[in-house]
Amino acid sequence: MNTNNISIEDFLIQHLIENKKYEDISDKYGLESKELTKMWDSNEGLKIREDIKKAKQIFNNRKNNPDFK
Repeated sequence: MNTNNISIEDFLIQHLIENKKYEDISDKYGLESKELTKMWDSNEGLKIREDIKKAKQIFNNRKNNPDFK
């Protein structure tokens, strides 16, 4: 699914990693927030969210571990 030139992955990266609000993303890409909600709720969105969550957990665990510096 690709809506108005933003992929689900790009939307989720902006929202979850860059901490952008739905409103800011929807304004930038000319989308209604309900379209972003559909991306969030999609099966692809769920898979990407799980991947981002795992990556953030690994990063946070290593960030505070002197063995990885």
